[in-house]
Amino acid sequence: MFQKSIIYTLLLMFTAAVLASAQNLDGSPYRPGVDADIDLYLCSWKESMPVKSHGFLVERDIFTRGDPLKPPAKGKVLKYMNRFTYAELSAGALTKPATLAGEQELFYILTGRGVIKTAKTTANLYPGVAVLVPCRVRVHTGQHGHGERPHHVSGQ
Repeated sequence: MFQKSIIYTLLLMFTAAVLASAQNLDGSPYRPGVDADIDLYLCSWKESMPVKSHGFLVERDIFTRGDPLKPPAKGKVLKYMNRFTYAELSAGALTKPATLAGEQELFYILTGRGVIKTAKTTANLYPGVAVLVPCRVRVHTGQHGHGERPHHVSGQ
């Protein structure tokens, strides 16, 4: 009985909050050319053309540099970063050693296992690990396993 009254109270509070916030909504219809086009802010890496970088790393853009208030094209909404991408490195593949100039990259690993190496350090890559690669540091990565995919987020 007590649990039901708590559930009904929470449901009533939620309904009241929804109705209160609905009063602040503009009821006018969408006006193309005047109102923001929400589709410019919704992107998926699956819709992007694959591009090879760092040798065998296949990147697909999610967002790129543009005007966040008036995007010139779909996904061009980043102001302080160059790009936000999803990338795959095939099992057993290595990236070419590279030194970043004028930007840094951030790798966040979703799946797969591998290593990232600099002249002085080797670090293991596995799901949940993030690695910041500063500019002017020479690095390369490799992958272990079969068909696993690290996730790569890059930006300046």
